[in-house]
Amino acid sequence: MSSETSSEENSPLLKNSINTSGKVPVSDNEMGMIKPNEEPKVAGLFSSISNLSNGCMGAGILSLPFVFSGVGWALGIILLILVGFLSWGSLQLLMIATTKAKIYEYEELAKYAWGKKFGIFMKCAIFGLTLSASTTYLIIIGDSFPVVFKNFAATEHSILTSRTFVCLILMCFPIFPLMNMRKMDHLKFSSSLSFVSVCYIVLILIISFPSINLHFTSHPIYAFKWDYVGILKGIPILIFSDSAHIVSLSVMKEFRNPNRKRITIASSSTMILCNLMYFVASFFGFFTFGADVQGDVISGYPKDKLSIIFARFVLSIGGIVSIPLFLFVARASVNVLFFRNKPFSWVRNGLISLGLAVIISVLALTVPQIQLVADFCGATFCVATIYIAPGFIYLKVCTKKGETKKKIISWFYIIFGFCAMIVCTTMVIITKVLKKD
Repeated sequence: MSSETSSEENSPLLKNSINTSGKVPVSDNEMGMIKPNEEPKVAGLFSSISNLSNGCMGAGILSLPFVFSGVGWALGIILLILVGFLSWGSLQLLMIATTKAKIYEYEELAKYAWGKKFGIFMKCAIFGLTLSASTTYLIIIGDSFPVVFKNFAATEHSILTSRTFVCLILMCFPIFPLMNMRKMDHLKFSSSLSFVSVCYIVLILIISFPSINLHFTSHPIYAFKWDYVGILKGIPILIFSDSAHIVSLSVMKEFRNPNRKRITIASSSTMILCNLMYFVASFFGFFTFGADVQGDVISGYPKDKLSIIFARFVLSIGGIVSIPLFLFVARASVNVLFFRNKPFSWVRNGLISLGLAVIISVLALTVPQIQLVADFCGATFCVATIYIAPGFIYLKVCTKKGETKKKIISWFYIIFGFCAMIVCTTMVIITKVLKKD
């Protein structure tokens, strides 16, 4: 089978290819990658905003109320706005560089800017991010489905209420067959369903707020809680929730008339919409439980309440269809790193998928809360893809000699990203791994 056939599998996002020098982008027509029946750029502004929002919002929203409990509700709002603004800025840099280079795949854009090693670095970062996102969803599934089964279809001691059994059986079917699909197009519906499930969770937080009156008897409520540990633990979760950068380039590939104004409108609308949802979830989730809010806000609600049971079910379904999407990208990263020039093989495809399924199953059954995954992923992989890489790419692709302002912006994101990664990762290790809260 030809190398063109294998490239379709190895490239998880729509992209333009580059030549072997890694410097001059080559069009899809020149590489023979556009098929006669391939559709042109038809995505409008609304469609692009919708797709970006689908890629941004996910399971991390459940941990945002926990951030407010560590820093206070007013400081939490300030940090939410600050991190959202910085993420919006870096998304602008990435999209401007993409438009100029005409390359619509993150890893290839990194390779075009700084060479093969930086492209490999981005592959590893995206692999870690997608693996972490898959793990958070499987944790949610393991926590939610047993509760649903217990209330509707099983006794308390049934095997269906076992977290381990539920995770493993759902991983075998339907998650594993879905993640073995060869084309990403077959999984497009999953991001929309996941987005709808998150919207429903936010609605439940709003509706349940007046009906659950805890009076905050355990701990007082602070507007500002100047605890550096709480701040450094909260920032990675906020960063984890703003990770739309990976999907942004594939959205740009299908964006009709991608000029600077339309790009700014699409990215700005997406960040405003997502952060508005984050604010609502954080506010109502925090003021429902106060300082006692847990890392997964849904776990604090009554397990026998019908609306909460249905919320768990909807979120679990969203996770079931989202995990294959994330693992598709992870598998493609493995293929590019180790089997780039080899033709597509269903055997290799299945073995890589099996290995990924085993990894996230072990992680999900070992890690007790999604908050820990969000902490570590936000401090490492997300910082690399949201701040460090866009800064480096913009610096190389878009700045010229004498353009001091652009260079300052690039270096700000690079330095901020490395500082955030070092400090926040250290704090996660100290407070979580070493258990020194």
